[in-house]
Amino acid sequence: MPYWDGQTFHLFYLLDRDHHAEQGGLGGHQWAHASTTDLVQWTHHPLALPVGLPGSVDQHGICTGSIFAHEGVYHAFYATRVRAEDGSVSEIVCRAISKDLIHFDKSPDNPQFSAPPGYDPGNLRDPFVFRHAETETFHMLVTASRGGLGVLAHFTSENLDDWTVQEPFLVGRDRHSPECPEHFFWNGWWYLVTSHDGQLEYRISRGPLGPWQAARRETIEPSTLKVPRTAEFTGGQRIAVGFLPWREGSRDSGDFVYAGNVVFREVLQDADGTLSTRFVPEMVPAGGTLTCRLVPNGGLGEFGLLLRANPAEESGYRLCFLPAEERVTLQSWPAQPGIAPIVLTEVEGLNAPLELTVCLQDSIIDVCLNGQRTLIERGFDHSGTQVSFFATNESARLEDLKISP
Repeated sequence: MPYWDGQTFHLFYLLDRDHHAEQGGLGGHQWAHASTTDLVQWTHHPLALPVGLPGSVDQHGICTGSIFAHEGVYHAFYATRVRAEDGSVSEIVCRAISKDLIHFDKSPDNPQFSAPPGYDPGNLRDPFVFRHAETETFHMLVTASRGGLGVLAHFTSENLDDWTVQEPFLVGRDRHSPECPEHFFWNGWWYLVTSHDGQLEYRISRGPLGPWQAARRETIEPSTLKVPRTAEFTGGQRIAVGFLPWREGSRDSGDFVYAGNVVFREVLQDADGTLSTRFVPEMVPAGGTLTCRLVPNGGLGEFGLLLRANPAEESGYRLCFLPAEERVTLQSWPAQPGIAPIVLTEVEGLNAPLELTVCLQDSIIDVCLNGQRTLIERGFDHSGTQVSFFATNESARLEDLKISP
């Protein structure tokens, strides 16, 4: 949950233990907080929103939310989960306020509200608040479901205290609710950002309330980057922050489990509103990186690198470029049944020279292509110490390879 106050970049995030298993599976999360002015040196603050005392509305944990500033006061809207005596779980919206973005006081009026009639009481979370500049009305977007279909619930207020339910801001395409909404204006375009089953999707408009249309690409990165949200930074930059989940059993074949490592991206914008991402220049580590240039010859073959390679076993992590399909894939190699490759689609310019940066640290494999497209994955099973280059049909050559231990 990144937030820019005009001078400092704040990252509020859910502090997780036991992969969401705390509090009987309700999470037991708390809002942790770190801040920076340069994205390099970070200050870690006390918990912004700790779990409440037994019997309180947030005793089982605090879910995702957002920060909204108004008249010198910072409002932290968030959701909590409450388990009834019959075992059913309801999600409700709460609020805390702060004057300094460090110390928050939970509202004595919590909960602010629960699911309105017709909505699933167990699905009401991730509140995001914005203000319509012309009408001065406050709008709140909330992950929800109604009639078996995931929706982005919509509430309005004139005072940030009393909220009136409106028709859904967005109706999802299936039972999965549009999660972790975000709404912002950037260089002539309004953006409505949600996540579908963890993967970011966004829509664009010339007006704050729509009509919304699809951009040239509907996402920025494969689904291994979970629920990224963005905030401004200096010089007109925009920084996205999501997380790379863990894999069950610390194996390549394990299912993704909550949670993992924070991942930062710099967001790029085309004139037509389409978004893409690159590594944040200030945050690229000095060690653990590989850079090179891959030069295709215009053929129809594929080419790439085998990372953490063991030549004797011909094993590693295969980063493959397929120009004819405008795709980049990353997968454990040799391919194993049940382990699907991570796929970056709609990658333009794969027939031209490609500048590649790969960061390898612990289980993380992080890739940036031409400073404008990124993908990330976990790699547990292979720990070879070499890099191999491959190409079919003489489709490319490798140049200027540099490795920084």
